[in-house]
Amino acid sequence: MTTRTAHYYVYGDADTCTHRWLALHGYGQLARNLAGKFDHLASDKHYVVAPEGLSRFYWEGVRGQVVASWMTSLDRLDEIADQITYLDRIAGIAGISRSATARRIVLGFSQGCATAWRWLVNSQPPVDTLIMWSGWLPEDIDYQAHLPYLRGIRLVGVHGNNDPYYEGGRFDILLERYRQAGLEPEWVRHPGGHEIDRDVLTSVAAML
Repeated sequence: MTTRTAHYYVYGDADTCTHRWLALHGYGQLARNLAGKFDHLASDKHYVVAPEGLSRFYWEGVRGQVVASWMTSLDRLDEIADQITYLDRIAGIAGISRSATARRIVLGFSQGCATAWRWLVNSQPPVDTLIMWSGWLPEDIDYQAHLPYLRGIRLVGVHGNNDPYYEGGRFDILLERYRQAGLEPEWVRHPGGHEIDRDVLTSVAAML
């Protein structure tokens, strides 16, 4: 085991906020770009902490843009354990574990959605809302065993009608997975694709 330096990005004012966000980026992205998606929301009301996945790589092989990932299939259980420990620390920075006056929101985009699910069922932090944006429901979790905790969280799913990852009936499969898990999210559909659109984010934030 070794200690390593992790990075996270912040938007907003932790002292005045009414909404505390923990935002998890998708595969091949960077946390600072995700944090930037919130910059049109009132900074005195929204405090956003966006941690970066612990694995970085070059998007184009050996050069070009550096991006990050939460995990791969190699030594996946070790990576899941590391990311849970990491997010426990980040949750303290975001105020997720201690804030009783602000709404506590976890947003997971794409791969970050599966990361959010694994962290929630393992650590069971006091979260008010989970936003599952263009993300899959991990198949390695026994949701039935965690229903007393999960049913205390408002679940909001956000999906684009033109998301290429959910073509060919895959979105219907996702809906069935939620049904089998005993979970009933609210759904926000939009005409976009596999991305976080600022206008849609504004609408979702207004729901909370």
